[in-house]
Amino acid sequence: MTRMIPVLATALLIMLCVGCQKTEKAPDTAQYQDTVAPPPPPEQAVSKNLKANRPEAARPGKTKAAMANARPELPPAVISVRDHADMVLIPAGPFVYGLGERARDSVIDALSTAHLAIFNLEFERHTVELPSFYMDKYEVTNAHYAVFMKETGHRKPKYWTSRLYSRPNQPVVGIGWDDAQAYAAWAGKRLPSEEEWEKAARGTDGRIWPWGNEPSSDKYNGSMQGNYAPVEVGSFPQGASPYGVMDMAGNVYEMTTGKWGSTGRAMRGGSYLNAGAYTRTMFRWAPDDDTSGAAWLGFRCVMDTNVAGTMARPPGRED
Repeated sequence: MTRMIPVLATALLIMLCVGCQKTEKAPDTAQYQDTVAPPPPPEQAVSKNLKANRPEAARPGKTKAAMANARPELPPAVISVRDHADMVLIPAGPFVYGLGERARDSVIDALSTAHLAIFNLEFERHTVELPSFYMDKYEVTNAHYAVFMKETGHRKPKYWTSRLYSRPNQPVVGIGWDDAQAYAAWAGKRLPSEEEWEKAARGTDGRIWPWGNEPSSDKYNGSMQGNYAPVEVGSFPQGASPYGVMDMAGNVYEMTTGKWGSTGRAMRGGSYLNAGAYTRTMFRWAPDDDTSGAAWLGFRCVMDTNVAGTMARPPGRED
């Protein structure tokens, strides 16, 4: 019995010491959390070809069954198989489309621009929901269009032999909507709607120009640059849209599928002849000639995500 007393005393001392220890409080991590809600994730559905190149990394706590059923995100960038054009993902979700009349008038006043009737044809501000899609990072160039003509025998653009408009990396001009649609079909793409074009240009925060809400003539090829012709695509990276799409202000107007009057089609973005109010992301107009286009009118294409698996590949993968 006397031998057990030291053992019991030792055990009692240990229990008392444990009880005296302070419980460490977990740090409050709420103060470190970002207060800005993250953007909605892109659509998860992709084709088999894109799946094979975007395996989902293992995460702690995920079962093998969950990993097997998980579907990877869409690649943020792809290359079109047919015309080898860089394309960027425009994620699904809502965005601010158009601009309210009072806000528009305020911007035009600030730019010291006359209030022309053409501005009244812009859409009123409202929210539009779009699925995800891919858009050409750059306007379709003469080099791209040359491959299309060689493979299909399509007619030459109006200014094809002009030294002012025929450099390989200049946007192709002097074509009409039928020509642009033929190119898009050949490449497994299509022309963008006005809504798709505007979202790619301004993102989801309702900005006035692709780069933000402050006018800046050094961010695009417009009249203030004095070029009086298109320049090579991507020459003004500082004017990129929130998604990294280039030249959506100035250089050349771009065709869309939007209706203009009874038979016309709307164009967006302004050109090398324009400045300020005419290069805003919501400004819209139309050319007089839908067949031959103009020296300041070009286009870029979009691709639906459900065909990207066969008509596009991730960068770095050669087919």
